[in-house]
Amino acid sequence: MKKYGRWILGVLLFLVVVEIVVIAPDSINTAEESTEAEGIDDESISDDSFKQAMQGAHAVGTSEGKKEWELWADEAFDFSSEQDWTLANVKAVFTGDDGVFFTVTGKEGFVEPESKNMKIKGNVITRSSNGYVFRSETVRYTSASRLLTSPGKVRVTGPRDRNGDSLKMSGVGMEANVAVSRMEILDKVKASKAVKDEKVARIRSKRALLSGKRRMASFHGNVVIDMEDMRITGPDAEFVYDKTNKMVESMYVKNGVKVSDALKYATSDNVKVLFEEEKFVFRGAPRVVQNNDELTGEEIVFLNGGKRVKVQKVRARVEEDSMKRGPQQ
Repeated sequence: MKKYGRWILGVLLFLVVVEIVVIAPDSINTAEESTEAEGIDDESISDDSFKQAMQGAHAVGTSEGKKEWELWADEAFDFSSEQDWTLANVKAVFTGDDGVFFTVTGKEGFVEPESKNMKIKGNVITRSSNGYVFRSETVRYTSASRLLTSPGKVRVTGPRDRNGDSLKMSGVGMEANVAVSRMEILDKVKASKAVKDEKVARIRSKRALLSGKRRMASFHGNVVIDMEDMRITGPDAEFVYDKTNKMVESMYVKNGVKVSDALKYATSDNVKVLFEEEKFVFRGAPRVVQNNDELTGEEIVFLNGGKRVKVQKVRARVEEDSMKRGPQQ
């Protein structure tokens, strides 16, 4: 009986050894095996340049007891000399204080374990939990400020609305504040948004702000908006979304506005563009000038996309030639 017991124990130990030798290399490779498989020049890397290569890596970064980020990768290399992790085919999720989160994917990733800083590059896609999608070549995460940044060209697609239309935008430089769920395109912004009857509002500005909490898009710095034959210019503009159906219902341009077409122009402190009604409402010292004739009042409204003009408490200055010509409409 003792002989049989020793024989059974020997078989079990052999099976354990086989499991370690055969199965473990699928998840952990030596430096020599990794360089052979990857085609890396052995002379370019020393024997102790990294500790191990793991497949199916998963890690969680925390700050003050709260989860700051979580990441997954097809492969992870632990470089002992640089104290960094090098990752292949990365997915990382960064969590904000209010439950909003950003998901970033890319071909390569680099993590500093001590600082929790991260860099992801190669066809990088960043998604906010409320539906904004950013495409760039590189994204960096700075743990101390909880910022996601991208220095180069960025393309943005907004959440789809009831009609299936999305806000489309491009620019240079992106910054997303994970803590407060705010995204910003930093320079050379170009955007387009389909509005009523397939009409398109095309916007240019210095920078743009987006929210990770709600549907919101605002534009700042030398804003120019073109809609068919109408041009609107001003320092600041914002799309206003209907909270019920999440559609863009209007656009608010403020801090000194000019609206013009081929026949006339209007100026005011601000203007509200109501897309469904094709109405422009000017408030704050509004005035309209056409053929050297000027109308002012408490409020000026363009109806039917600007084909008709309505003035509250009108005050007019009419050129003598216009009086001789008579009414134009």
